[in-house]
Amino acid sequence: MSACGSTRERVRRILALALPIIGGMASQNLLNLIDTVMVGRLGSAALGAVGLGSMVNWLASAFFMALGSGVQALASRRTGQSDARGAVDPLHAALVLALAVVLPCSLLLAGHATWIFARLSRDPAVQALGADYLAIRLAGAVFLVANFAFRGYWNGIGRSTVYLRTILLIHAVNIALNGLLIYGTLGFPRLGVRGAAYASVIGAAVGTGSYLLRAWRFARPHGFLHDVWGSARRAGRSVLRLSVPTGVQNTFLSAGFVLFYRFAGQLGTRELAISNVLIQLAMVCLLPSVGFGLAAATMVGISLGAGQRQQAACWVRTAVGVAMVAMVVPATALVLAPRLWLGMLLNDPAAAACGVVPLVLLAAMQPFDAVGSVLSQALLGAGAVRVVMLLSVLLQWGLFLPGAYGWAIAAGHGLTGLWLAFVLWRLFYALAMAALFRHGRWAEIAI
Repeated sequence: MSACGSTRERVRRILALALPIIGGMASQNLLNLIDTVMVGRLGSAALGAVGLGSMVNWLASAFFMALGSGVQALASRRTGQSDARGAVDPLHAALVLALAVVLPCSLLLAGHATWIFARLSRDPAVQALGADYLAIRLAGAVFLVANFAFRGYWNGIGRSTVYLRTILLIHAVNIALNGLLIYGTLGFPRLGVRGAAYASVIGAAVGTGSYLLRAWRFARPHGFLHDVWGSARRAGRSVLRLSVPTGVQNTFLSAGFVLFYRFAGQLGTRELAISNVLIQLAMVCLLPSVGFGLAAATMVGISLGAGQRQQAACWVRTAVGVAMVAMVVPATALVLAPRLWLGMLLNDPAAAACGVVPLVLLAAMQPFDAVGSVLSQALLGAGAVRVVMLLSVLLQWGLFLPGAYGWAIAAGHGLTGLWLAFVLWRLFYALAMAALFRHGRWAEIAI
């Protein structure tokens, strides 16, 4: 047996932590698809309004959702130190920040939803529907951020199944309310797009309530909801120190994808449609990597909290290996039959043909992209948030986006140039994360 212990046991532990997270994220993708189908029956204006509104809501929330990353890093480190009460402190801090900062900011933005949509769309119908949708979603952003904080806590202490159960509850409520409020069935008012927004917010609120109840039952002996202000003050600075860089990274990442979509749109409507499908496929393929990365972040934090630096590195290597193997399956399926997958998602045969080369490039890169995804999450779990943020922003905005514009638009290489830039960005990102991991200083960070 190696100094790291049993490989089989490490793989089993990584799978036990990662699979519930992957399941929860997969259900989110399924919910997005169901939402699209249900709203799509209302017409193109409604679908466009919800699409734009969701994008703005994502951009507005991306910074604050990083609180979950900070909570997870601290909760896992305190768990490794056998400090269950200390693991609750960052959760309190994140919840206080959600109420004190996110709630007023989101309500302020909600009051300007009409102004925001007037600058996003020239279609009066999309503006009217989208402003209502966005205002409702922004008003409920506090629940979304609170749920990410709870997810960080439960994942951080190694109980990721709580996240899976709660996210399934949220989605069940959301889907049920979609049917009732969008179409006005069973005597409920027919609210259309506003009904979809209310369903999302109520579902998130139910999830927050469920998280609160579960935390009350499990963590009350460890100080949950006891001396919340004092607890939040103890951990608040650490939560912000870990969360703000990740929030900046999330915001730049989100804005970068918006710009990427704009580049695709400049190439043409067909290229935009193909890129949208490719992004959706990439997001589905990314789910296992993110799940394994979050599992690695938990085990890194616990190991470092216990003073076991070598064990922390072993957990990361195991998670990377499992993720790469897992990504071989979807990558092979996409490489062997790109026309089949594109034909299922695109009604235009010519568009499907144009997307074959970019899809093969994207698919072949997946096992290597898994390396970057897992290592970045593990490094965040260790507290190396600033250097990960800096490298992420520099590679995306200094390499990927200029390269995408230069190859695809300026040099005239079109869709293939656009996606070649994307693939190279992810490969360089993986190499950068691998270099950070091998450097080893991440194991010395005190949080």
